[in-house]
Amino acid sequence: MAFSGAIIDLDGVLYLGSTPIQGAPAAIRTLRSAGIKVRFLTNNSTLTRVAAAKRLSSMGMPAEEGDILASAYGAARYIKEKGGRSALVLGEDGLREELVNAGIEAIQAGRGQSSGFQYTVVGLDRMADYGKMVDAMRCILDGSKFVATNEDATFPTEMGDYPGAGVLVSAISTAVGRKPDVVIGKPNPYLFEFALEDMGLKPEEVVVVGDRIDTDIVGGKRVGAKTCLVLTGVKKNPNLESLEGESKPDFILKSISEIEKIIGAL
Repeated sequence: MAFSGAIIDLDGVLYLGSTPIQGAPAAIRTLRSAGIKVRFLTNNSTLTRVAAAKRLSSMGMPAEEGDILASAYGAARYIKEKGGRSALVLGEDGLREELVNAGIEAIQAGRGQSSGFQYTVVGLDRMADYGKMVDAMRCILDGSKFVATNEDATFPTEMGDYPGAGVLVSAISTAVGRKPDVVIGKPNPYLFEFALEDMGLKPEEVVVVGDRIDTDIVGGKRVGAKTCLVLTGVKKNPNLESLEGESKPDFILKSISEIEKIIGAL
């Protein structure tokens, strides 16, 4: 049975930094021409859904805000669902903007404010410094809930892998002596389940396409979807022949440009 939906990662799958992966725009056109619903799911918390859609569109992959499911949006949605009204943010503007768009008072860490917030949200912050970490640590110790957008150790760029949000999450976890209360991004099911609901599809009707085994492949397997690993992003993939269980993808492609090979294969 052919699949009816595709949940596709961004960084390392469709582009590296500001450079699209060769053949990615054609691959998205191929999926859509086949009548396959496409959603883009990323752990990257630095972009709002609007910004991510604009980036894709500028690279020849037209997308709308509703096509994007990002960890920043997921964190905002989660906090709103829980009735949260305030958050301290150790992250970039995209994360804060998504929280504000959800009606949550969101203040950037590093301003010496470290009490009175219901949530502390930690994501990727390429301008993180000691003062920001102090505020986040103190806010959590003061009683706020600790929310991580994701725990990715690295993210891919044109220059190779860079430290990811997981580095900051680990630092804050060490400082406060505990793990986050919730992790929004992959491989956790929260965003996957929302994507399935949004498309109106069952897990077995969907393929998850990504470059990371520990997030994309494991996360897709955990919700019952088929999975496809592409080899254009994170470079620390293990020996592919040794993969098993939830780490073993159903398909392996050199890049998303080969997506036509698996259409109709499920």
